[in-house]
Amino acid sequence: MIMTMLQLETAHLARKMVNANACTQPVTRARYRVPAVKDILQAFPYLPQQTSLLGLGEDGYPVIFDLLDSSPGSLLICGDAGCGKTGLLKTILESAMLLSSPYQLHTVVLSTAPEEWEGLRATYDRRYFEALDSSYSDEAVHWIHQLTIRTEQRRYGRELGTVVLLLIDDLAQVLRMDAEVRQGLAWMLREGAATRIWTVATLNSQHVVEHADWLHAFQTHLLGRIGQAAIGQRVSRSLLLQPANLAARDQFAVRIGGEWKLFWSPAS
Repeated sequence: MIMTMLQLETAHLARKMVNANACTQPVTRARYRVPAVKDILQAFPYLPQQTSLLGLGEDGYPVIFDLLDSSPGSLLICGDAGCGKTGLLKTILESAMLLSSPYQLHTVVLSTAPEEWEGLRATYDRRYFEALDSSYSDEAVHWIHQLTIRTEQRRYGRELGTVVLLLIDDLAQVLRMDAEVRQGLAWMLREGAATRIWTVATLNSQHVVEHADWLHAFQTHLLGRIGQAAIGQRVSRSLLLQPANLAARDQFAVRIGGEWKLFWSPAS
């Protein structure tokens, strides 16, 4: 489930917060730059284990999702070039690593620029990383195939095993792979979260029309700024959110319980 700390109703949290003035006031970029992931987790030390941070809401509280609750399904981060999609994807991974042990969490990262992820792999225990590969490579095909098999085994088996995050930075490149790979990916998008194999992908808004059918394959959309109103409405499927009104960088929206929650991703 995607939630905010307010929804968790942890009364003791308010008494234990570190750096309260920085992290609990409503966040606006005119006044304040969102802290780094580690600083947020230090300020909110009672975030549950095996969750992942998305960012800070306008109320200053963390917006998180539970890696053991399948209800959000697969996640798509969509927005214009430069709106902070890759940064949000890194936040999801870094926070998950900080809130889980290497025995609880593994990740496979497929990126058109894998060198941008080397810093995270060098900083954290390498046991978190099953793979960090270029999405142009044969290894990317291999990993999607392997995770498809693993999803199917878990779906019909008794053991769910370690949480796996499949992070795809630039979905459009993966969708250029052959039909068998795309079919396997579609299976994971539909069934993976229930087996604790999560797919989180980014998609540039310029590819929305080309890959419109895939929008519906993702159960949860995290929307950054989309300057073209028609495309923004197509992705949000709502008249209650205008993605063109979001800040040009690092502000996102996610639908929680029928309402749109605005949040800021951490400083990158």
